[in-house]
Amino acid sequence: STSSSMRARMEREAARESLRRLELRAAESDRARDESEARQRRMALALQRQKDTIAALQATQAEAAEAAAAAAADATAKIARLTAEMQRSGREMSQLRAARKELQRKLDDAEERAMVAGKRAAARAVAQPALVVTPSLASVLEGVEMGA
Repeated sequence: STSSSMRARMEREAARESLRRLELRAAESDRARDESEARQRRMALALQRQKDTIAALQATQAEAAEAAAAAAADATAKIARLTAEMQRSGREMSQLRAARKELQRKLDDAEERAMVAGKRAAARAVAQPALVVTPSLASVLEGVEMGA
């Protein structure tokens, strides 16, 4: 009976030891599972942060592309305005040059006429007393004036 009680006690001890090892393995397994879940949560958070960063970058790229397109459109419009202004200024300059040439031509003509008239007046002033004296000189002067 002592041997059987001893055996029963040893079996109970072995069973307790086995139970304790099982509990330790279960606790180790729980801890490993908890660590794995925590690692998965951290990875999911990191993945979400990366997705958010990518979305923000894409939005920034879209905004930058929009801003660049707007700047390009603005620059194109300014170039078109400046080109039109330059063409208009070019036409105006051509018109001004033509008007200047015409005025210079008129001035030259007026100076020429004034010079001819001045020569005539001088010839008349010199010849006037002689015209009274010699009518034949008047006909000579008229020929000079006609030739001039």
